[in-house]
Amino acid sequence: MTAFLDLSWDSEGGVGRVEIELFEKIVPKTCKNFRCLCTGEKGMGKKMRLHFANTHFHRVEAGLALQGGNLDGRDGESIYGATFKDENFKIKFDQPGMVGMANTGDKHTNTSQFFITLCAAPSLNGKHVAFGRVVSGMEAVERAAAHGLKHSSHQGILPSKRILIRACGILPPAVG
Repeated sequence: MTAFLDLSWDSEGGVGRVEIELFEKIVPKTCKNFRCLCTGEKGMGKKMRLHFANTHFHRVEAGLALQGGNLDGRDGESIYGATFKDENFKIKFDQPGMVGMANTGDKHTNTSQFFITLCAAPSLNGKHVAFGRVVSGMEAVERAAAHGLKHSSHQGILPSKRILIRACGILPPAVG
């Protein structure tokens, strides 16, 4: 299954489409969370709308990752409730474009927040659940991450331009 995120600079125009292969056979619960947040099929959660559309990438770790999925501007929420458990750590952050669950630094604190790596990141192995990889559009991720040096905050580096997830969803299966 392949998810997509169409990125833009707020109302200024397109950054590009990012397509993400989801590893459903290895981390099915984590992939279901991401899929449902891409499609918005779960509607409202306990505190917020469970959909990535019209949310922003809110953190850039220079040279490491671009982070999004902060649905309410503060925390985020999973389709399973406030948080859900780490499924497993079988997939490694061994190349740029790996997609993983962001957490609070503690085990089993996955919400809607996720990140896309900009490089191999072995320091994340065993700490964050990887569940996908960018198969198309890595240049859009890199373009967005290049605007990530505004200033530090309690959440890390804020993007100098707001990076909007304008649209998102699941691509139909390839024919043939």
